[in-house]
Amino acid sequence: MKHHELVTERLMDSKRVDEIRQQLANGTHHVNAAHVADKLLHFESALGVSSVTS
Repeated sequence: MKHHELVTERLMDSKRVDEIRQQLANGTHHVNAAHVADKLLHFESALGVSSVTS
């Protein structure tokens, strides 16, 4: 399986979407800000975008 297929499969995980939707409805979903920041930095570096300003 190619990388883009893995990414698409992961993005289209309807079971996980349903789990998060339920957690949001219950008020039990917690966001890990450090994890989100790490993923954002990785994504930006893959695009060649610098998030650091001087």
